[in-house]
Amino acid sequence: MIHRAWFFAPVLLAGASLVACRKDEAHASEATPSTEHDAGAKDPPGLVRVDRALLDQGRITTAPVTRRPLKGDVRVPAETVASENGSAEVGALVAGRVASIDVRDGEAVKRGQVIATIDSPEAARVGADAIRARARFVAATRKHDRQKALETDRATSGLAIDEAFAELETARADVAASRSLLASLGIPEPGNADGALLLRVPLRSPIDGVLVERLTSLGAPVGPEKTLFRVVSNDRVVVEARWTDPSAPAPGVGTKVDLFPRGAGTNRSACKGAVIATLAVVDDKTRAKRVRIAPEGPCPIVTPGSFVDAAFTSEGGDAGAQENGALVVPRSAIIDVRGAPTAFVTAGQSGAFVARVVRLGRVTNEDAAIEDGLAEGDRIATTGAVLLKGELMRAELE
Repeated sequence: MIHRAWFFAPVLLAGASLVACRKDEAHASEATPSTEHDAGAKDPPGLVRVDRALLDQGRITTAPVTRRPLKGDVRVPAETVASENGSAEVGALVAGRVASIDVRDGEAVKRGQVIATIDSPEAARVGADAIRARARFVAATRKHDRQKALETDRATSGLAIDEAFAELETARADVAASRSLLASLGIPEPGNADGALLLRVPLRSPIDGVLVERLTSLGAPVGPEKTLFRVVSNDRVVVEARWTDPSAPAPGVGTKVDLFPRGAGTNRSACKGAVIATLAVVDDKTRAKRVRIAPEGPCPIVTPGSFVDAAFTSEGGDAGAQENGALVVPRSAIIDVRGAPTAFVTAGQSGAFVARVVRLGRVTNEDAAIEDGLAEGDRIATTGAVLLKGELMRAELE
């Protein structure tokens, strides 16, 4: 029995030592946390991680949010429209059918030039009424002259003379009315009717311009309610911009404006213009005010229907006035994420950014004023926001 006890004693001591070593290792492991990011852990919403190499290569750059004046100009989309006297619709005042079209689409026309003619039974009736009115006037004139002659011989009564004079004046008024109606229709006064009376109504351009639209064809029926042609003058145009910036008053009359082709940027030569009116009414759908701009001199990019960019400068108005003391970031730092303006703020770890929705104030082509969402000193991505947005979208899909 003694020999057996000495045999098991070393084995028990070795087992106890092994258990003690394992416990010590477990306590040491618990006391020393891992400093590496767990690849399997889920990042909080809005957190984006990118390779540090993107920052080293300059594809993503950062800068602090500061208070400074805005730089750049306020640029808004605009459309060229005809002025009040720069567009005209041409149609027939009587029913009929198109007999001729004398001007091609795109052809220049002068004021009063005949564009088309209309065969109109109604015009024939107006002509016949004019002939009848003229005949009644001739008869009334002769009757009145006879009554005046009889008055000299004392062979008529005063009542007869008065009646003849009234008939003459009525006939005279009928002739004047028929001539006015013919003139309004553009129909020359017809001669004596010795056969079929066929009158063609001419359609004339009311302004100098270009025939830009034809809405009829030969033989087509027409009526007073239908527009047949549109004429537009290239010299009588205005540019209409939509001012949607609620943080600044709309530009006043006289504010200088540079007009650029839509999306051309500042590398293209601009036309000069000036604000001629700002409509106080706010559009119900766009919540914008209409600002009307007159080009200063010929401008090839300003033609009716064309779209341009209007850049409001600081000369002569409030539109370009700089906003002092505001939090300002480069415009490239703001990007649309799910319909909200967003900036990417650096997080504690290198290459980590947090997407933060901001409320914008004034925005120019270079800068954006921040009203809420960022604080002075926050470090944000000023370039590479598109890359960060892509990483954010990809992370949300995983």
